Formats: sequence, structure tokens, C-alpha cells
Amino acid sequence: MIDRHTVPIFILLVSAFILLTLTTFSVPFIKPFYFFHADVNGGVKYGIWGWCFDLTGQCSPKQLGYVWKPQLTPILTKLLILFPVAAGLTLISIIVLMPVMISRYARLHPFPLLALISLLAWLCSSIAFAVSLANWLIARNRFHQMGITTSLGPLVWMTLGAMAALLIVATNASCGSLCRGHMGRRRSDVFFTY
Repeated sequence: MIDRHTVPIFILLVSAFILLTLTTFSVPFIKPFYFFHADVNGGVKYGIWGWCFDLTGQCSPKQLGYVWKPQLTPILTKLLILFPVAAGLTLISIIVLMPVMISRYARLHPFPLLALISLLAWLCSSIAFAVSLANWLIARNRFHQMGITTSLGPLVWMTLGAMAALLIVATNASCGSLCRGHMGRRRSDVFFTY
């Protein structure tokens, strides 16, 4: 029997995991998923592992920390590895949630491990989101100085959605763990033994 109170958390975690996994396999693996686009040589899309030209379909070698001088900063492209790390932590959160979902006493037992891992996943995705925005802003300014326009891609919004879902899960799990599920109010007929 599945505890109905854990189903929304499970749905949010699975949604965040799917979004972060799609982000992980962005350009050049899946070409429609990219962070930003620049109108260089007919257009180029940038992802975690490289870039691809729109017209020719030619892509860079798949590597972390790719270079596009002078617009992209290699250290910022290397920090995009935090997206796959966040996806891994989200998967671990789903695995940790499974025993809680099937427990008959899920509402009585706190689950601090889920709170900790989901908080780490949210922090990791938040830092990665900030890095991807910083990367785009720096590149946009450098491209604009050369008269080249840029635009954001769908991955920015997908990672924002994953980050919001992980924030809801982390907050919910933390309040359930730290406040015993009652936001600090303890019922008189429930006792916790440690």
C-alpha cells in the first residue's frame, strides 16, 4: 500500500529527474535541447557537452569544458557538470523515498535522509542554473560587441522547472523531518521514542 501523502513528492522528484536528465543529454547529443543560440555562421547552439551548427549539423567533440573563444569561458562550461550531479542526487532521492512510500507508518516517521539529499540536489541544480545564466550573460555581451545576436534556449526553462520542483521537495521533506510533520505542533497522543 502506497502512502498517499508521499505521491506528490514522488511526482515532483520524477519530474525534476526527467528534466535534469534531458538537460544532461543536451547538445550535441539531443540537438533541440540547448542553453542558448547565437547567430554565428548560420546559427550555433550550445549545450553541456559542446555546440552544434544549425545549417551544417557539424558539432564539436563531446567534452566537458569546451572552448568557443573569446565568447565562452571554459571554466563556466566545466561547471555545467553540476547538472548531471543534480540528476544523480535526484535519482538517489527517488530511491530513498521508495521505502517511505510503502511504509504503513510514513507519516509518523521522519525521513531526514530524503531531506538532506533533496536539499543537496536543489543546491546543485541552483548553482548549475546560476552558472548557465552567467555563461549566457557573459557570452551575450561578448557576442553583442561583435554585432551578433543571441537567445536563450529551452534548457534554461527546463532547469528552472527542475530547480523549483526540487525546492518544493526539499522544503517539504525538511519540514516533515525537522518539525515531525506537524510544523512544530506535536499531538498529545503521538510519542516518538529514540
